Amino acid sequence: MGLMFDEKYRELFGDLPLEKPFFYNAAAALRFELGAPGQFREPDYMNQVYERAFKLFEEMFHPDDDVWIAAFAHRSPGRQKRTSVFRNYVKKPQWVVAEGRMWENDEGIVTDRFIGTGRVRDIHHRRLIRALSHLDMGLRPVVEESCFFIHPEKRIVYHLYDDRGLDIAAASVESLRPLYEAYNGWLLDYDRETMDRLFA
Repeated sequence: MGLMFDEKYRELFGDLPLEKPFFYNAAAALRFELGAPGQFREPDYMNQVYERAFKLFEEMFHPDDDVWIAAFAHRSPGRQKRTSVFRNYVKKPQWVVAEGRMWENDEGIVTDRFIGTGRVRDIHHRRLIRALSHLDMGLRPVVEESCFFIHPEKRIVYHLYDDRGLDIAAASVESLRPLYEAYNGWLLDYDRETMDRLFA
């Protein structure tokens, strides 16, 4: 599945890499602010993070849609790494999952990639989104892998990087316009000028 995924992904998104900083690598992308800056100790902070992340995901991914998930896990050499994404948040055997070692950096940290394909309805997507948003918050459960949700028909990629925000990239600017208009108040002000230029 790995090579087949790479070919299909390139057909849809060209050379857009599935890596951070995802927003800055994409020609057409939106960056949304999830948590209010400086308010992470407030009781309602994580509730806002969850609700915004859920809403944006559910605007694009409907229960009967096909979806791909690419999860990247990092480990020390010789250590076995298994991703919790497909073990805890996906209903099997409805999903097909393939894995493979991707690369090793200068410090010897190995990155493994796990690719899953299936239907949105067979993901516990709200539980998974919560776990992804817990990365830097000391909350449980937590998913430490970088996780990209890909909608092959709409040609859109959703990447929640932590409680601060998420990036949504697309093969065309126009496919992002409904999100840009409906959730303009959630866009990250730091990058707002770049995003506004896309839709000028």
